[in-house]
Amino acid sequence: MRSDAEELALLGDDIAGCSACFADGGAVPVFAHRTGARVLVIGQAPSLTDSRTRSTFSGPGGRRLRAWLDEAGVPEEDVSFSALTKCYPGKSPGGKGDRAPTRVEIAACRPFLEREIRALRPRIVLLVGAMAINELLRRAPLADLVGQAFDGSSSILIAHASDEPGSVLVVPLPHCSGASLWLNRPEHQALLADAIHQIRNAYASITA
Repeated sequence: MRSDAEELALLGDDIAGCSACFADGGAVPVFAHRTGARVLVIGQAPSLTDSRTRSTFSGPGGRRLRAWLDEAGVPEEDVSFSALTKCYPGKSPGGKGDRAPTRVEIAACRPFLEREIRALRPRIVLLVGAMAINELLRRAPLADLVGQAFDGSSSILIAHASDEPGSVLVVPLPHCSGASLWLNRPEHQALLADAIHQIRNAYASITA
């Protein structure tokens, strides 16, 4: 039986060799992890900066996210960063921002994400942005979900990838990109503060 570290290394090789969406080899998969991290962050897709640095959440949005984690008392060395898809999807056809990954791309990467969750066995999963929340938790307005914490059994993928039902807590977060206008409203900022409070309490409970 492979260890978690061996499984993650094999997973990294499989991701690097995948051509399900980009048979021309033009995409650069991004897969970086911290073995043993108790907090897993899942976003939408790597950015252009992530593709160049080969690490997820490495741009301005990542700095904003890390500020939220710092406010919640979660040290970065206990966090692994991931996304629904493993390759930068390219610029939006409209020229503003990045293109959202397609249903085909998300489905192609889903087995990778499930294997990643199984190998990391996180205690807290943070879903960043509406796409990650819709895919892994439920479809609902952000304002109805941000500020709350959910049992891992609320997510089919996370429940299947967890050894113990109920052992994982899922906390939705708004997108951390500066391009998102959702946080411009004071009531949404209050919901983010509630979410950070949920993370702080959850992390304190698993490290007590």
